[in-house]
Amino acid sequence: MEASVARLGRLYELYQQHFGQLRADVIAINRSFGSRQPEKTWAEPLNRTEFESLIIGPTDEPEKIRRFVQRLIRGHEHEFADLRVA
Repeated sequence: MEASVARLGRLYELYQQHFGQLRADVIAINRSFGSRQPEKTWAEPLNRTEFESLIIGPTDEPEKIRRFVQRLIRGHEHEFADLRVA
């Protein structure tokens, strides 16, 4: 994967959107269960440096990273044509 700054930036934006939706879903579930503090999720997003390290750094589990990136770009495949899976 080409690790250009713009590309990584766009992947990070998509990650933030996914994380935001996940957090909103967890809060909604917490509310449905009657939580007194539904916003308390304990989930913390990766910062940009952590995200980049995860994506372009060495890993013992490249298949997990590939699937993570594929999930991030779902619906935006046209922006990352070279990352499409057959």
